[in-house]
Amino acid sequence: MTIYAVRVTSERHRQQRDPDRKRDRASKDGLVSRFTARQALWAVLVVLALWFVFSNGQSVEVKYIVGDTTAPLWLMIVLAIGVGMLLDRALVLRGRRKRRAD
Repeated sequence: MTIYAVRVTSERHRQQRDPDRKRDRASKDGLVSRFTARQALWAVLVVLALWFVFSNGQSVEVKYIVGDTTAPLWLMIVLAIGVGMLLDRALVLRGRRKRRAD
């Protein structure tokens, strides 16, 4: 909701600076046409991840190489998702650099 308010405000300021502007993107295109399939997929994935995290509230035993501890399962899930996202970004960037070098 906040992003929409900021977008409308910026369009309003553009119209004030240039009143003869022929195309008002905020009202003509609308936000529905700007919601892409990629954004929809991310929204679904975020909702599923949140549902999965909040439905697993019990504590689990986590064993490390040098010891073990007890932690909430939701915390372990969030950490696993975060590490996975970081590894994904690192591998994608590495692949892009490798392609540019070729």
